[in-house]
This record gives sequence, C-alpha cells and structure tokens, in this order.
Amino acid sequence: MLTCADCAKLLPDIIDGNAKPALYDEFIYQTKQREKCRHCYETYKKSAKLMRIAYTNSEPSQPCEELLKFLRNRLVP
Repeated sequence: MLTCADCAKLLPDIIDGNAKPALYDEFIYQTKQREKCRHCYETYKKSAKLMRIAYTNSEPSQPCEELLKFLRNRLVP
C-alpha cells in the first residue's frame, strides 16, 4: 500500500506516463480511496497540462523544462 508521501513522489512519473504499470495501478487505486490524494492528483495533472499548453509554441522549450524541474524539486518531497 502506498503512503501519501509515496503518491506525492510518484506524481511526476504518473503525469508523464513514466511510472511502472503496477505502481500506476496502485496509485490510481489510492487516489480513488482518498479524497485528498485524488484532489492533489487532479490539481497537479491540470497544472501540468496548462504548462504544456502555455509553452507548446514558445521557443526555446527550455523555460518549460526549467519550470517543471523547479516544481518537481519544490513541490514533491
């Protein structure tokens, strides 16, 4: 069983599609069981989507990567 901290650490990989299938399945199960986890996941997912949209047409793509790196380092324990 994943803890809330485990789920937080997995968020970037889940959103980017890089999580192992078993971890992804357990993560999704956890978010269905816990409202706070589900809310966190949905909020993070929306934020990532908005950032991708905002930087899709910008050149160079470096600002988006730097922002994602910053958020991963600051928001995920």
